[in-house]
Amino acid sequence: MYTVGDAQIDDLLLTVSLLSAQLADRMAEMATTQEAAVRRQMRAEVSQLTQELRLAIQAWLTNVFGEMVQEMDEDILADMPADLLDEYGEALPFNPADLSVAIETFQQDMGRAVLAIEEMASRLQSGDLAPAVGSDGRSLIFALGVGAAGSATVASIRAAASHRLRERLLHLVGADGRIYQYDLAYYAGLSAHSLKMRSYRDLLLGKAGRLGADLVQISKNPSTIGDYCDAFRGKVFSLSGGHPVYPPLAQAPSGGAPFHPWCHHRMKVFSDRGVSAAEARRLADIPEALLELGKVQASPNEYQRVWRRLKRKGRRRGN
Repeated sequence: MYTVGDAQIDDLLLTVSLLSAQLADRMAEMATTQEAAVRRQMRAEVSQLTQELRLAIQAWLTNVFGEMVQEMDEDILADMPADLLDEYGEALPFNPADLSVAIETFQQDMGRAVLAIEEMASRLQSGDLAPAVGSDGRSLIFALGVGAAGSATVASIRAAASHRLRERLLHLVGADGRIYQYDLAYYAGLSAHSLKMRSYRDLLLGKAGRLGADLVQISKNPSTIGDYCDAFRGKVFSLSGGHPVYPPLAQAPSGGAPFHPWCHHRMKVFSDRGVSAAEARRLADIPEALLELGKVQASPNEYQRVWRRLKRKGRRRGN
């Protein structure tokens, strides 16, 4: 079973993985039979399973994600600078509206995934075998044509199709028009992780706005893959963009942490009370080339390219 190492997200992935395996079996059966009645039955079972998937996603949102939100809200308050709370008070109630965009994005992503699975099932039922059997199509047609003599071949192709679909059940058209294939649990894990991290950001920014706070600091944890996030960890940004030292948050990747889909960086409200001028300059020290990318809303790939170039230059200077 695919997991992300987060117990609350893995709770969803357990259900998704089980349903994904069942969907793969039904769709492989649908692709490797000539019997219309069997195809109709498998198509009906696929519809039932996708409905179970929708209900499982909604139940996770209501129950598990609801608990996550409460924990995030408490963590944000616990990390709030004491001087700001003293100045503005602790009137920072949870506002559900802060999460509306993140939740809607997650629901749209998962809804798109379920719809893509149902569309593939419809194609299989109508006789388009390619999504399931791939290059085995000719062998399957021949084996089906010879009846009992080809039953072993049909069974082998069905098993291969089921295995293939378990790994690549989800076929989605990207913005570039190309078709991308995903393990359904991987896609759900990525979507749920993005939901969690975006929700944390939106909750934090909502509270910062209600406090009247202008500064946020990126968490100091190293990047899990050693990417461009390391250039921003621990750095401070200005929400208004009008601070004389700290750069605008709008110039950070993605407009602030999380910086990319699998990013584990967060932000916290920052108070510069008592911070020396030298320390402030250190906290604002970010390569200008990376800040320039924020102005044009560059892609993660572009950030990574520039980050690698800066690291190479740094190593050459060190030599």
